[in-house]
Amino acid sequence: LQSMQREKWDGRIPDNYFVQCLHGLLCTGFDFVVLKAQLRYDYKDGTVRFDTRHYEIDRGDFLGDLEWLLRNEREQWERYYVPDIEPPTQLPEI
Repeated sequence: LQSMQREKWDGRIPDNYFVQCLHGLLCTGFDFVVLKAQLRYDYKDGTVRFDTRHYEIDRGDFLGDLEWLLRNEREQWERYYVPDIEPPTQLPEI
């Protein structure tokens, strides 16, 4: 990992992975998801180190986030995909 990428994993799940996990909960109806992240560190001396982390995300802890995501996914579906309009390439802030 580069230093900027390392910071995104510092004590948390990066937003893009977290939203993917929430989307998975919406699609499957599962009560939880376990994210397994294997972070690779390459050092200048040729040393390689792996750091494996497990994060459990419980549906009940993120009901508000799930409602928000579902509402926004439906809006995007109706606005762009149903009428076959190309969505903007600039993503909104999360």
